[in-house]
Amino acid sequence: MDIPQILVPAVTLVLGALLSWYGQELTHRRNAELNVLRKDKREIYLAVLDPFINTLLKATDLPEGPKRDAEMVKLAKVSLASHEAKINQLKLTLMGSDKVVKAWNDLLHPPADAAKDQRYPLQQFCRLLNLMRRDLGIRSSSLSNNDMIQFLVRERMDDLST
Repeated sequence: MDIPQILVPAVTLVLGALLSWYGQELTHRRNAELNVLRKDKREIYLAVLDPFINTLLKATDLPEGPKRDAEMVKLAKVSLASHEAKINQLKLTLMGSDKVVKAWNDLLHPPADAAKDQRYPLQQFCRLLNLMRRDLGIRSSSLSNNDMIQFLVRERMDDLST
């Protein structure tokens, strides 16, 4: 046997082992980074939802009627205008998925024809929740939009599903 016949398999084996180790190391680092990003996203998503949740919870104390809707909008606008809320919205824009950012913008800036539909804000809120869940790793779910917010509203809104 000459030297190339001995060295070529040995060098190939060593290079294969090094490439395999390097690939595993890159995968491990990427998974660690994704876990940190997912944790950060979860915190940001909860922070941007906080004004809405507080508004919906406060709305249960308001009397039923048309003034209730106007008061809810007023409460939400005050909450969303705070400095902390603006910073959280910026963080959402930087770290959220494209679909989540678009859903957020649709919720805050509805099209003109949506102003006639009183269910639009709640439907968009449910859509946003579902997209956030998907972005955080829950790929498939049997929850309807109604199920997503049932804990926040007293009455069931059967016509909310889209």
